[in-house]
Amino acid sequence: MWIRSELKKKAKAALKKAYWPAVLVALISMLVGAGVGGVNVTYRGNSDLKTQIEEFQTQIETGTVTSSAAVPADISVPLITFILTFAGIITVIAFVVATFLLAPLAVGCFKYYAVDAREGSYINHVLSSFGPNYLNIVKTMFLKNLYIFLWSLLLIIPGIIKAYQYYLVPYILADNPEMSTKEILRLSKETMRGNKFRTFVLQLSFILWDILAAFTFGLLNLFFLYPYKALTYSSLYNTLCGKEIPTPQPVDTNYTFDGASNDTMNNF
Repeated sequence: MWIRSELKKKAKAALKKAYWPAVLVALISMLVGAGVGGVNVTYRGNSDLKTQIEEFQTQIETGTVTSSAAVPADISVPLITFILTFAGIITVIAFVVATFLLAPLAVGCFKYYAVDAREGSYINHVLSSFGPNYLNIVKTMFLKNLYIFLWSLLLIIPGIIKAYQYYLVPYILADNPEMSTKEILRLSKETMRGNKFRTFVLQLSFILWDILAAFTFGLLNLFFLYPYKALTYSSLYNTLCGKEIPTPQPVDTNYTFDGASNDTMNNF
């Protein structure tokens, strides 16, 4: 059983111990689009604009162009085709960048925070995904986001539930990049059983901070809130998955290596 206040206490201690590296990783995370407590590296094109252009192209082809059309009536079909092609190319490029560059970087950021929350971390952990298990990381993150997207097509609620089931995927992947995708998804799903709603409440507990951060043009988010939340959620992962580093026990100096007391040894 975990307690929110304890997780936040650990997060504050870790943040105080290595403040500026945590802020730097927060900046990187925000730039690559990594969410705290789960990675959401996705690209969404301007669907409204594309829909309007496609509708107007249909109107041109059928001769039913109206004065309320979103695009001037004298625009040519080749120009519309060029715009659609260009938009498609940009979408593909954005998808490739998000999948093969931003998602692995996000996993590296999660690794930094997960390790930092339990034992202290190094900034080079951000690039840890670009190694021998790079393709496995790319595949796992892609399938995780794909499954959440497909469940979201049914209704919003199933998508939310699936997102919380896979909440720990980037953390498990960061700690075990060689593990199969199927096993990572299974472990996350099993670990989050009974913890999904409590995790939601944990996220909700930051709402006042989020409101306050909205009035600081992102400065509070960068210099405190983002790393604070990231370390809190990393502490949750460490607790749920048994990654906590035990508190060192004091050494009994009254005994030697073979169990004999010092007083006994002095008699020889």
